[in-house]
Amino acid sequence: MKTRPHHLKASILASIVSLGAISSSHAAVSMIWSGGNDTPLSCTISEPVLFTISGNPGNPMLQFVIQGVGNLYISGGQPTTGDLTYSVNGGTNLTFTGFGGGITNGALNATDAFLMHFPYVSYSQGDTIVLNPGTLTMATNVHGAPPANGLFNMILIDGVYQLMGTQVPEVSSTLLCGLGALGLLRRRR
Repeated sequence: MKTRPHHLKASILASIVSLGAISSSHAAVSMIWSGGNDTPLSCTISEPVLFTISGNPGNPMLQFVIQGVGNLYISGGQPTTGDLTYSVNGGTNLTFTGFGGGITNGALNATDAFLMHFPYVSYSQGDTIVLNPGTLTMATNVHGAPPANGLFNMILIDGVYQLMGTQVPEVSSTLLCGLGALGLLRRRR
């Protein structure tokens, strides 16, 4: 059997590595924004997002931070409506009661938006948090334009703005394709 050129193997390996890079970049959350421009702002998330609590809370308040949306010029805790919910360790789905932004403190930047639920729910290091698909709408008008639709990273912080958790990337089909290509490469040897 004729041996394949080394450059073909290097090309296949480079493709597999790039597939893995694509997979990790899709760990960001796809969000659709509407409203703003002196109307209530809405945010829609179409797929569940998984988080793991990695720190010990300094305050029981859990906030979901959407990084880099731009300064929405809203103060923290604006009332919300909608069906966007989250759960802790598979428990009861909790509805968000507040939406805010424009604050710089700890892990929070002025260009981040944050979602919260009152009353606070107990959570601790190692807990699994699932953000369920849905739409959240502010009950008040937002003067600025909505953020552009796209992919946004999310983190969890506590009430004193300490990082509590990050998204857990899902295994994507592109990574599985890369593993399949590795198997084919090995089989041809």
